[in-house]
Amino acid sequence: MAITINVGTFTDRVGEHLGFSDWFDFTQHKTDQFADLTYDHGWPHVDVDRSRESPIGGTVAHGFFVLSLFMHFWNQLVVVEQKSLLLFYGMNRVRITAPVPAEGGRIRLGLEVGSVKQTDDGELVTYLATFELEGSGKPACVAEVLFRYWREGMFPGNVTV
Repeated sequence: MAITINVGTFTDRVGEHLGFSDWFDFTQHKTDQFADLTYDHGWPHVDVDRSRESPIGGTVAHGFFVLSLFMHFWNQLVVVEQKSLLLFYGMNRVRITAPVPAEGGRIRLGLEVGSVKQTDDGELVTYLATFELEGSGKPACVAEVLFRYWREGMFPGNVTV
């Protein structure tokens, strides 16, 4: 169940773990579709036979595929109210730390409020994102994900922080 947070109150939640998303199941078909959309047909992702014979032992999902699921997971965890606008602001410290099997791999997102910068018209929030890989001792990916929120009634004439 998603946590509701009002713009202006994120500072109170710094260090708070907001929960875990549902698991996402990877399939070779989904990985192939991602390869088609991004024009990245590298053999570790799409060549089942060659990958099986390699040290990785099978195809793996693209790191950008894992990252691209952030919004899917975030929408399960957070509802932000009292805002006129929110924009994805970027990512810091992204690390792909474990390969995700393209067939049968499962990940979910653990999310924490890392830091908050107050602005005249809202907040810049840095989330600490951990993409957990089921059955692995380490995450598939970790990243700092930044969102810029404008308070209700405020609308940016110029998108700055």
